[in-house]
Amino acid sequence: MVILWFLLGAAALCLLQRSLFQRLWFRRLSVQVRFDVKSVAAGEPVTLTERLENRKPMSLPVVSYEYGLNRNFRPYSQKGNGAPLAVRYRLALPANRAVTGKAELPGLPRGIYSLSTVTLQAQDLFSRQPCVRTFPSPSTLTVCPKKLPAAQIQLPFRLILGSILTRRYSLEDPFEIRSVRPYESYDSMRSINWNASAKTGAWKVNQHDYTTDEALCLVLDLENGTPEQREAAICLASSLCQLFLSRGVAVNLRTNARSCINGRPIELPLGSGISHLSVIDENLAQITVGAAVKPFAAYLDGLANAKGGRQRYTAVSASNDPQVLRAFDALCADGGGYYLYVQGTAPAPAGSRRFTVLPWQPEDNLNTREAV
Repeated sequence: MVILWFLLGAAALCLLQRSLFQRLWFRRLSVQVRFDVKSVAAGEPVTLTERLENRKPMSLPVVSYEYGLNRNFRPYSQKGNGAPLAVRYRLALPANRAVTGKAELPGLPRGIYSLSTVTLQAQDLFSRQPCVRTFPSPSTLTVCPKKLPAAQIQLPFRLILGSILTRRYSLEDPFEIRSVRPYESYDSMRSINWNASAKTGAWKVNQHDYTTDEALCLVLDLENGTPEQREAAICLASSLCQLFLSRGVAVNLRTNARSCINGRPIELPLGSGISHLSVIDENLAQITVGAAVKPFAAYLDGLANAKGGRQRYTAVSASNDPQVLRAFDALCADGGGYYLYVQGTAPAPAGSRRFTVLPWQPEDNLNTREAV
C-alpha cells in the first residue's frame, strides 16, 4: 500500500512540475542572434553573436535552440539540398544566468541574408516531450560582390579610363586656376593675371585646370548568359566601379534586374568618391540571379530615349544578339562606348563604328592574388 501511495505521489509530482514548467519556462527568457557586421565581401567569414538569458529563479535543465539563415528572402540552398542554412545548439541554462557564444560561418556568396526568428525547445526533469516557442530576432547581413584580381580587368579599365581622360582634358575650365606662370607669346590676353603681373613687374598668366561634365554610365545585363557568367558580370561591374571611383571618375549604374527587397529596378544616380561604391555594392547584393528581368535590348532602347548629359556608356553583357548590339550602338551615338562581352565559348560579336567590343573571359587562369 505504501508503494502504491508513493507511486501516486510521484506521478502527481511529475504532473505538477510538468504543468508549472509549461506555464513558466518561457517567462523572463530571451534569446538574440545577430550578425556582428552589417556587410562583408563575398567569401569573407561571418561571425554571429548568440545570447540566451534566463532571468527567473527556475533552471532549465535542457534547452535547444535553432535558427535558419535565409538568402535574398528565400531559403538559402547549400549544395542543392533545398534547406536553409540551419544552426542548432543544446545546453543547460541555470537560473538567473546568461550564455553568450559565437558562431563562425564560412564565406557566403553574394546576396542579402536575413535572420528573423529563433526557435527554442526546453524539457523538464521528467518529461521527454519538449516545450517549443519561437522568439523574434531580426538581423540582416549584406554580402557584397567579390572584387576581381586587378590583372583580370586591367585592359578594359585602362582603355575606358584613357578615353574618359582624353575627353576630360580636351577643354580648359576658366573658373579652375591651377597655378600662375610666366607669359608666353602664344598666350591670350584674357589669361593674364593682372594682380600677379603688377606685384612681380613681369607678365603672368593663369594656368587653368581641365574639367568636363562627362561621366561613366555602367549598364549591366542580367538577362543573358549562364548563371555563372551573370555572377561574373556582377563582380566585374563592382570591380570596375571601384577602380573608376578611386580615380575620381563619377559613375552611375543601370541594370535590367530588380531589387529582391522592394522589386524596383536598380538604377543608381550619378555619384563620386569611394563612399558611392558602398551604395553600388549594396544594390548589386540585392540582385537574385535567375529572377525575371526586362529584355536587355528593350532596356537599352529606353535608356537611349531618356538619356541626358554627356556620358561614356559601358555595357557588361554575355549577349552577342544583333538586336542588343544595335540598341547599344544607338545609345553611344554621342561619343562612343565600350561593350564588355562576358563570353564563354561563343565568339566575340562584331565591332561597331560607335563602340568598341572588349571580349572578357571570367574563367582566366591567372597566377595572381592581387586585389583590386
